[in-house]
Order: sequence, then C-alpha cells, then structure tokens
Amino acid sequence: MDKQQMLTEVKEKVSIQTYFDNVIIPSMGTYYDGETVDFEFKPTCCCPLHNEDTPSFRVYGYSNTYYCFGCGSGGDIIHLHQEFMRINKNRHVSFDDALNGLYNQFVKGKNLNKIVAPSKAGKANKKESSNIEILMYNKSLYDTLQMVQNSKELPIQSKISTYDELDDIDTLVRLQWMNAGDATELVDDKHSEVLQQIENR
Repeated sequence: MDKQQMLTEVKEKVSIQTYFDNVIIPSMGTYYDGETVDFEFKPTCCCPLHNEDTPSFRVYGYSNTYYCFGCGSGGDIIHLHQEFMRINKNRHVSFDDALNGLYNQFVKGKNLNKIVAPSKAGKANKKESSNIEILMYNKSLYDTLQMVQNSKELPIQSKISTYDELDDIDTLVRLQWMNAGDATELVDDKHSEVLQQIENR
C-alpha cells in the first residue's frame, strides 16, 4: 500500500476518540478519573498534552482534528500521536513512524472500538452535508477560532462568549442537526462581528 492511501485510511478510520480510548486514557493513570471522555456527547476534555483542571482540549468530529485552547497544540490524529509520544513518553516519533504505527494498530489490526454507526432512528431528521460544505465549514471555524485566540484587543469575556457560540454551532453540525453550509454562514457572520469589535478598539 502506498503512503498516500495509508494516510487517507488512517485519517478516515482512526478517530481521536479511538486513540483516547486505547492509548491516552490507559496511559495517564488517574488524570481522567471522574471525567467522561466521550466526544460524541461532549467535544471537550482536559488536554492530555499539559496538566489542567479546566477542559480546553476540543475535538472537531467532522474533520477528525483537535485544538487545545490552553497549550495551542492542534492538528490531525497523526500529529496528536506524535505530540503525545513526545510529551508523555519522551519519545520523538517521525511522521512516517506515526503513520505506520497508527495504521498497523488501528486499521490493519482493526482495533476500532467506539466507532459507532449512526442508528436508523432519526436519520430522516439529520441534515446531511457534502464534503465541500464540511471542508468550508471547518476552515471558517478554524480561522475564526484562531483570530479570537490570537487577538490581544478582545477582552477575555468576549472570547469566552464567542467560544461558547461557536461551540453551540459545532455541536449542531456534529450531530447533523444543522447543515455545514448553513453553519458556515453563521460562523462567517460571527467572524465579521468579532473583526469589527477588534477594529473598533
């Protein structure tokens, strides 16, 4: 199998939830005691890449990516594996080694627990999104989150309220209760609103 095909399979088949269940949580002792890590139910948890008490690690289910608002780490499943090995295991893992390791353990080895097919009930009410709509939505959301985080002009309360609004939108998209194209319009409106706030300060 060529590298590009392997990369596609890993990104599509190895969810961040699966990586948490099989690698992160078993490796971190009592760090997640008392915390339910279920990104289908709640897309945030405490970050495995730095110690914290307030959850700042956010998973974006449609793109199978993550971003931590506490330490600034973000990326796909391969980057998460590299960072977790570097920080928690003191091991430098190259991109190729990370790709091969994830493929062998979770794709070839079929260790894919927690990947649950959607039930037939409620399918009729789901808002389906095309791949291009999802890509555009993820880009818009990421750009807006980056702008908010990097802004020195916005007061912390404005940042928190913006995060909450974007989180509500993303939850609706993730649960397929809102089409990604419609969500992109809302996120773009929020982007413009925040940009106006920054320019007025």
